[in-house]
Amino acid sequence: MDTQEIQVGKTYRVNSSRKGTFTGKVTAINGEFADILITSGRAGAMMEYNEREEGEQVTVRMSLCIFTPMHIMGGTAYRVLAEFPETDEGRDAANAFMVENENAALLDTANGVHVLADKNDKGVPA
Repeated sequence: MDTQEIQVGKTYRVNSSRKGTFTGKVTAINGEFADILITSGRAGAMMEYNEREEGEQVTVRMSLCIFTPMHIMGGTAYRVLAEFPETDEGRDAANAFMVENENAALLDTANGVHVLADKNDKGVPA
C-alpha cells in the first residue's frame, strides 16, 4: 500500500524497517510522519527508552514503513482486501469484487462500510 493512502482513524499492520512490526491506529499524519496508537505488538528502537508498547503512541517515518490495512473485530485483526460504502452501489461493487476474487468474503459492515477479507485469513490478535 502506498504510504500516501493511509488515513487517520484507520487501523494498519505496520512493518517499519526501524521499529519492527506492530498493529495500530493512525492518530495523525504530519508531512512524512505518522503518529500511531499501538493496539497490538511492540515498536522497537535503538535505545530501550524509545521502545513503545500496546496502548502507547509511536511516530514513524512513513517512507520506511509498509502499511497493511486491518479491520478489528472481536479482538482479532483481519487484513482488509477491499472496502465499499454501505449503499446500493457499494453493495453491488462488493458483490462484483467477490465474484472476481473467489477468496474474498464479507467480514463486517461497520460505520457505513462493507469490509471484505480473505476467507482463509484467521486473523491475528488485535
